[in-house]
Amino acid sequence: MKSIVEFSTPEDIRKIRESTPWTSTRKASYNDSLLLPAYAERKLRFPVGKSSIRIVPSIKLSAFDWMIGVQALNYPGGRHTHPRTIEAGKSVFDHAFAWFKANKPEALFSRANLDGYRLLADPVSVFACLVEIDNNIVTRYFIGSGYDGSRGGVPGLGCQIYKMVKDIAEEANPLANPADPEEGVMICVEKLQPAGAKYASYSLRLGSHPTPISKLISQMTEEEVSALCPLENTIRILGEDEEWARLKNVGLNSDTIAAIRASVH
Repeated sequence: MKSIVEFSTPEDIRKIRESTPWTSTRKASYNDSLLLPAYAERKLRFPVGKSSIRIVPSIKLSAFDWMIGVQALNYPGGRHTHPRTIEAGKSVFDHAFAWFKANKPEALFSRANLDGYRLLADPVSVFACLVEIDNNIVTRYFIGSGYDGSRGGVPGLGCQIYKMVKDIAEEANPLANPADPEEGVMICVEKLQPAGAKYASYSLRLGSHPTPISKLISQMTEEEVSALCPLENTIRILGEDEEWARLKNVGLNSDTIAAIRASVH
């Protein structure tokens, strides 16, 4: 019996041909550990063009509103959640920052030293939303920058969405609050990324008609409905040993890490 050879599909070939034969399209692996794996698999990815999302309101018994502000510790090759995102607590990265502050402050990242060690957390916005994909309503989790633009540049998309919802909720005669269970409207997110542009830009627009969340949920499969839960239940918090291992990604050598550990214990 002859063996069967399977060839690449046109879509596979398109991806391969995005570069010349002498350059690689492969990207280094990135370990994003902000969310637990089951929810990270549902990360919302906006295609170029217009997408409509319906914010999922705060779920009963959750300690958080419709959005959770995650404190993300970033480093080459990945990121993870600072423990204080959920409750009071220190990170191994806090101990490392304190050690450098006391012993080698000049080695820390700053405006004067852009190549220094980055050990402080950055704001990231996370919220659940419902979107239509292939004629099915599915659960997705938005993960985007919560940067507010205070140090210059454009605010992150997560901050832009939060500000839009907050401003509407505080108006004297507000439009339907996008986070309201029954009166909320869809949000149209348009992603623009011209050929050759390194980063995408986004514009936001409110829908014109209320879209009850209950109506959308009634059209979803049980699997998609079960993916909705209090936001704090989606967040992944690494154990201390895992954090020490991730500290190597910042670029610290073993001797420096050992000195930091010795200062803690």
